[in-house]
Amino acid sequence: MTSGLRVIRSRFGIQTSLKLYSTRSVSLLARSKNFSGDTARLLWYLKSLGSLVKDYIALTKPRITWLILMSTGVGYFFGARGGWHWLTLLHTIIGTGLIASGTAALNQWYEREADAKMKRTQARPLPSGRLSAHNALIFAILISVAGFIELFVEVNALTG
Repeated sequence: MTSGLRVIRSRFGIQTSLKLYSTRSVSLLARSKNFSGDTARLLWYLKSLGSLVKDYIALTKPRITWLILMSTGVGYFFGARGGWHWLTLLHTIIGTGLIASGTAALNQWYEREADAKMKRTQARPLPSGRLSAHNALIFAILISVAGFIELFVEVNALTG
């Protein structure tokens, strides 16, 4: 299999066009370009790192987090007294985004066994085994705590 553009069916059944590099195609690419073994390993590592980052992002449910952040912004707009404070809004969005993402990741950690049984959710990072439950739990706790600290320190104690 060579690298390049391929049409694939995503988990949601949507046709998308993505540039895919399998481990084999990275090896072929490395050999065809006369890369040394170290460069080929670096290419493979970067591909693996990209997949890992995508799995952690998927764990945070970014589309749901986006909806929460939109609601937060609208709530700030209607609740702001005495004018807007852009820095406070920024910190509110960051803190809320971290807490919402952490909550989504904690939910996926908690539901991992049930998700493994349902066809629709089997491809998620935890049920599929791409991430360990321990690492997902640590990640979820860390970003939730970071969001709490962001809101407590930068916005006000009542929000944290």
